Amino acid sequence: MSTHQDDEFGDGTPGAADAAQALAVERLRDALQDAASGIRPSPWPGGAVLERARRRRRTGRLTIALSAAAVVAAAGGGIVAAQNRAGDATPAGQPAGPPAAPTPTPTRPETRQAEHTAIPDSRQAASPPADWPAVKVVRPGEVVVLGKGTRLRLDAHRRCLDTSGTWDCKNTADGNQAADSVSLQSQGDANGTLYTPLYIGRGTPARMSVTVRGHLYPLQVVTLPGRPGYATGYGRAPSALAGRAGSPVAFGDVQVTVYDAQGAVLASLP
Repeated sequence: MSTHQDDEFGDGTPGAADAAQALAVERLRDALQDAASGIRPSPWPGGAVLERARRRRRTGRLTIALSAAAVVAAAGGGIVAAQNRAGDATPAGQPAGPPAAPTPTPTRPETRQAEHTAIPDSRQAASPPADWPAVKVVRPGEVVVLGKGTRLRLDAHRRCLDTSGTWDCKNTADGNQAADSVSLQSQGDANGTLYTPLYIGRGTPARMSVTVRGHLYPLQVVTLPGRPGYATGYGRAPSALAGRAGSPVAFGDVQVTVYDAQGAVLASLP
């Protein structure tokens, strides 16, 4: 009997080892329970978490509302800008007034016959009227009949006029007339005058006019082929003495202007 007890509880026996292990496990369990029971977790902040969640939802809704308001404002601004560009400046809520009367556009008067065109100073004309005779190009020595016993002839360096059965020629290259200038020869009476200007210069005349007491009259331009360096013209118009019998012709009562094809003034007298 004593032998059995020694085998079960004696040192170094299988029974003693199992008992010691069980005792150690029991003590470890007790220690863990004591440690666990001594830990006190902090209270769960559920209220703060819920409040943060509510704030985030409110912030999100406010952001969406502000974005929508910005889109509406931008669209409204575009509509207002479009209305302003269309000329609608009537404030909202106010009735639109009657449309403003259109600003009258000045109209250019129709071109009239040169006999009825009044120009105070032909030198100020930027361009001559549109209904002028075309330039007449003649051969050297060709005779042009001007009417009432008057004839015209052009040579390489001479302009010749026949007013009484005798040719009167003026040299266009002797320097007696300055370059880029115009002179005037006239013949007539109070009932009418024949005007024959002579232009000498580098330009190419396309129009000539005579202005008598403020009224402009176109003249016929006559020239030679190529660039002869001069051109003449002729035409009948009222006399500067018409209606002023016995009065002398004042400087400026008769004016002559020469234009090129673009309407620029090449020369004028006086």
